[in-house]
Amino acid sequence: MNTATFPIRILSATSSTDRLSVTLTRELLHAGEEARMECTLGAGAEGLLNGTIAIKTDQPKIPAFSIRFFALVRGKSPRLGSSEHN
Repeated sequence: MNTATFPIRILSATSSTDRLSVTLTRELLHAGEEARMECTLGAGAEGLLNGTIAIKTDQPKIPAFSIRFFALVRGKSPRLGSSEHN
């Protein structure tokens, strides 16, 4: 959420690992508005996953900040009724 009294533009959001990609729902946040990040796991992302998401903004006082993340990714279970169960 933008707690400032002025708009903030998010210039980029990048993951420190290629096993996780990040997409923003919006780039320009007016005062009081919020944005969400959609994180997508890449191929081979099973197991322990950790790193940082680097956010860059157009604000001189806070041009960049990082969000640390940790995850345990388990493989997908086969769907019931799939050929693997027949």
